[in-house]
Amino acid sequence: MEELLTIRESAARMRMSVSAFYDHVRPTLPVVSAGRRKMVRAEDLAQWTEAHRITGGVQNASAR
Repeated sequence: MEELLTIRESAARMRMSVSAFYDHVRPTLPVVSAGRRKMVRAEDLAQWTEAHRITGGVQNASAR
């Protein structure tokens, strides 16, 4: 069975507040509804993280 995370657990994995998660990540992720609770597939969260990864150090480092 696939791993499902609550929004709070998902935000904690991303090391961000729940409100920041709702603002920046949640709108682009599919969710599973379980009653009033919204769940995120751990695999979807991992794919989102990989798709938004910045390689080569700090973004815009050459602008300094």
